[in-house]
Amino acid sequence: MDRETVRERIEREYQQRGDTMGWRLLYSPWRTVENASVAFIGLNPGTSRNDAEHSVLSCEDGSAYEIECWRGHPPGQAPLQLQVQEVFRRLGVKGEDVLAGNLIPIRSPNGGALADRRGALSFGKALWRDIFACSRVERIVAMGRDAQEALVALYQLTGKIESRPAGWGNVHVSVARNSEIEVIGVPHLSRFLIMDRPRSQAALDWAFG
Repeated sequence: MDRETVRERIEREYQQRGDTMGWRLLYSPWRTVENASVAFIGLNPGTSRNDAEHSVLSCEDGSAYEIECWRGHPPGQAPLQLQVQEVFRRLGVKGEDVLAGNLIPIRSPNGGALADRRGALSFGKALWRDIFACSRVERIVAMGRDAQEALVALYQLTGKIESRPAGWGNVHVSVARNSEIEVIGVPHLSRFLIMDRPRSQAALDWAFG
């Protein structure tokens, strides 16, 4: 998959939408598009602006969840980064080898503040349909309900979802699979720090196998 074609595709959508906060697609090296067997996908990049030190298309030096400074924390030490690193550990892969990114590359302060949410989701699903068509990904961890629903629909797994309580109120983890792909759903790990929470381990053991 040609990275500059993808960049132009996102830039064109960004300009047509009239967004002003920036965008970001991958938190992993571009090579993971074709080489990774597992993926970690969130909904969209948070905060209201791009960080000038962070590449918007891909993170060529490794996994942004391990090497970048977020919100004033040392590299890899922000709470969300630590949670995602635990996901990588459970997957049994190095962070730099995971295809990690945003379903919708358009930035917003939070998912609820995203303008034209339906149009943004449509664009993101079409973009990732093409990305996954070039990949050999067999297992996807989807973070947050919207990302989970979009990816389950993308792979036509809606009637194949199983879930378990995550040991945190009404929060659940889920698994949907067929013979080609498995989608593991986890809550947004910036709000629900379940990955190293003792009460959540049984559900995580079930979801991650």
